[in-house]
Amino acid sequence: MTTTTGDYISIQNNLARYQKVEANKPAVKTATAYYQANIGKVTSIKQFVGNYRLLSYALQAYGLGDQINNKALITKVLQQGTTSSKALANTLPNANWKKFAAAFNFSATDSTAPTSSASIATTEANYTEQQLEADQGAANPGIQLAMYFARVAPTITNSLQILADKNLLQTVQTIFNLPSTASA
Repeated sequence: MTTTTGDYISIQNNLARYQKVEANKPAVKTATAYYQANIGKVTSIKQFVGNYRLLSYALQAYGLGDQINNKALITKVLQQGTTSSKALANTLPNANWKKFAAAFNFSATDSTAPTSSASIATTEANYTEQQLEADQGAANPGIQLAMYFARVAPTITNSLQILADKNLLQTVQTIFNLPSTASA
């Protein structure tokens, strides 16, 4: 019998192999192939938000998959970008919005442009990682939370970010044996 901790350690010790297996799963390969074939054709926020498959892939890659139907918010985040401290992406408690807005800055012309090979590779790696976490979570939610925590915790700069992220909050509550009402 294995434990959550043992399974998590095994995954972390063999992470590259797990990521490769995940990337080769038919659903992930199909979604990635579509993304690769079509992101270069997109030149505007309107085109991007209007392409459900591309937008879904990108949102999932940045941990925002549940926002797929919130097109007005997505459009506003992308239009405002991240350069102003008052930009929506910079004020939202979920730091993934800022990463998403920076990654899909359609006015960029350098290696940070969404159609650059570096940007595409980053989005693909993020998508594969998100899918790996989700698949591991289907078998054991504790592993998904541990993987998520290991990936996201280094980016936390204040306690409000923990409260704003349900997965981080659940992990902290579990680690410290806090009741779910403690965050209220």
